[in-house]
Amino acid sequence: MTHHLSRRTFLAGSAVTAAGLAGVLSACSTSKSGGSNPQLRYQFFTTQALPDATVVQEALNAHLKKAGADFTIKLEPMDMDAFTKRMPLDFASGSAGDIFFTASWLNNYYTNASTGNFLALDDLLPKHAPKLWASFPKNVWDAARVGGRIYGVPNAQLWPYRYGFLARQDIAEKYKLDLQTLNTYEDLEPFLAAVKAGERGKTALYTDNTGAGLPWAAGVMDFDLIGATFGVAVRPDDANLTVLNMYDTDEFRAACQLARKWYKAGYMATNAPSPADAGAAWANGQIMVQLMQVRGTGLPAFPTVGKSLMDPWLTTSGVLGSITAVNRDTQSPERAVALLERLNTDQDFYNLICFGVEGKHYAVTDKSLRRVGFPSGVTAESDRYNPNTDWQFGNQFNAYYRDEAAAKAKLWDEQKKLNESAKPSAALGFTADTDPVKTEVANVSAVVTEYQLRNFSGLVDPSTGVPEFVDRLKKAGIDKIIAEFQKQIGTWRESH
Repeated sequence: MTHHLSRRTFLAGSAVTAAGLAGVLSACSTSKSGGSNPQLRYQFFTTQALPDATVVQEALNAHLKKAGADFTIKLEPMDMDAFTKRMPLDFASGSAGDIFFTASWLNNYYTNASTGNFLALDDLLPKHAPKLWASFPKNVWDAARVGGRIYGVPNAQLWPYRYGFLARQDIAEKYKLDLQTLNTYEDLEPFLAAVKAGERGKTALYTDNTGAGLPWAAGVMDFDLIGATFGVAVRPDDANLTVLNMYDTDEFRAACQLARKWYKAGYMATNAPSPADAGAAWANGQIMVQLMQVRGTGLPAFPTVGKSLMDPWLTTSGVLGSITAVNRDTQSPERAVALLERLNTDQDFYNLICFGVEGKHYAVTDKSLRRVGFPSGVTAESDRYNPNTDWQFGNQFNAYYRDEAAAKAKLWDEQKKLNESAKPSAALGFTADTDPVKTEVANVSAVVTEYQLRNFSGLVDPSTGVPEFVDRLKKAGIDKIIAEFQKQIGTWRESH
C-alpha cells in the first residue's frame, strides 16, 4: 500500500498529481435533496483519478441501506484545482453539494461561514450526531466557532503541531547523530556539515520552491497564527493575548539568519526544486534530512529517526486544518448531520470511503494490526480507488494503517493521547473577522507573497532583507490589522 499521505505532508509540498476524474461524478446537479430517502452530495478534492468512485458509492449506499439509514450518498470528487475554482461558483449559483471539505487553506472555512454559505450545526449535532458530539471536548467545538456558532466538524487527527526533523536512519547512524543533544535547529549544524562533506552528490537538507523544509517554515507554529496568510499571531502561552507581527520578531530574524547561513554553506539546493522533484529526491535517498512534522514513526519508505523541537499546543488553526461542513441550503439538514455521524463513528462506512472495496481496492494484510495493502495484482498506480487522504473524510483514528511501523506503534492511539495532553493555546477558539480590514489584509498578503520566501530561504541577506520586508508590511497596513484583531480578541477574551 502507498505510505500514508498526511494532511501536513500534503501541505508541505506534495505535488497534486490529479488526472481527470470520472465525468459522471462531476457536480452538475443542485443540493435540492429533500423528500423521502434523499441523495446527499459530498464534494471533496482528490490528488489522483478515482475511476471506481461509482463502485465505492454503490457499496456505501448498500451499507447505509443495511444500517437502516433513510438517505443515500453521491460522491463528487474533483481534482484540487477544479475544487478550488468550482466551490465559489457553486455557492454563488446555488449548486453546491450537501456536505463538503473545507479548511483555512482550501474552500475557506472562515469566509464561507461568515458569508452564510455554511449551516450552523449547534442545535443539530447533539440530536442527529450524538456520538460525534460527545467525542470532542468543549474546547475543540469552541475552536470551530465563527461568530459564536459551529459551522463545521473538525476531522479528528493529530491536532498539535509537532515540527522538528527527520533524518535517514542509516545516515544518522553513520555520522553518530545524538538525538538527546538536539533541542534547536541550530543544533543540527554539525550533522549537516558532516553529511555535506561525506555524502558527495547528495543534498543534506530538503527544500523546495514553496519554502517547505526551511527553519522558519517548519518552526513557525511556535506562534498561534490568527492571520496565517498575512503574518499576524499571538504566542500560545501569552495570557494577555498580545497580537503581533510575527515577521517583526527575534524568532523570524534568527530563522532567516540560520537559513542564510545554511544556504551559503551549501546544505540545501542552490536552486530550490519543485515540491514534486524535491519529494522524489527525498524518497529516492538523495536528501538526508527534512525539517517537517514529526509523527513518531517511520512513515517514509525508508527507516528514519526524528525529534520534535516544540511543545505540543492545541490551537484553532491546528484543530481546523481539516473540516467537513454542511450547505446552508441543503434540503435535508438533519440527514446531512446524520451522514457526518456515519463518517466519524461508523468505522466500516468511513474505511469504505477511504480505501474502497475490500478485495478490489485493498486487502487486509494483518488483521490484528488493522494494516492493509493492495490486492494481488494491484499497485498504487493501477488501483482504481485510492484517495490516500483519510484525514479529509472524518475521524482518521478509525482508519486502517497503511504503514507497518505506524501499525506496530499504534500511531492513532499515540496521537489521540497527544491531542488530549496538548496544552490549549490562550487563543484557542478565537477566529478573527477580517472584513473591517479586508483591504489591508489583501495588501499585506501580497507583500508576504513577494518577500517572505526570499527571506526565510536564505536567498537574501536578512540584515537588509528583513527590515525591508517589515517596512513594506507596515506601509501595506499590518499595524491596522493588528489593532483591529487586538480589539476583537479583547472582546472575545471578556466573553470567555
